[in-house]
Amino acid sequence: MQIKRNINWFHLILSIVVVELIGSLSGLLAGNIKGIYTSLKLPLLSPPAAVFGPVWIILYLLIGVAGYLVIKDTTSRT
Repeated sequence: MQIKRNINWFHLILSIVVVELIGSLSGLLAGNIKGIYTSLKLPLLSPPAAVFGPVWIILYLLIGVAGYLVIKDTTSRT
């Protein structure tokens, strides 16, 4: 089995940017989520509200990479 390591950087960056933009749009449309989160009665070990921004950015980045890999794999099989 031969492993192909051709990375189309344009498509990879495009898929990451599209997913990040969708995530940003959902954050803008959601409204005052930070205020709602801080008003909840939280458990003792709950993370601070400042953690969620970087975590979502990293999560969307990984979703974009995974989407690129899936599309690359399905197009290379045809």
